[in-house]
Amino acid sequence: MALARLINLQCGGAVITPWEIDELEDEWIEVFRGMAEIPQLRANYQAFDRRLAEIRSRHPTYRKYLS
Repeated sequence: MALARLINLQCGGAVITPWEIDELEDEWIEVFRGMAEIPQLRANYQAFDRRLAEIRSRHPTYRKYLS
């Protein structure tokens, strides 16, 4: 039931019912589960990137030789 809700949420409407989940191939189930993780992965990446920017700003000569 939760997987059907997740798929419907990602698709933007009612596209699958809980009893149809067994008809999906495992690869598609993994695709939808992976898509559900994207917002958290994006937030983690952005937090990491902000942290790197903070560290670089404390070292004004960091990689200045490349520009």
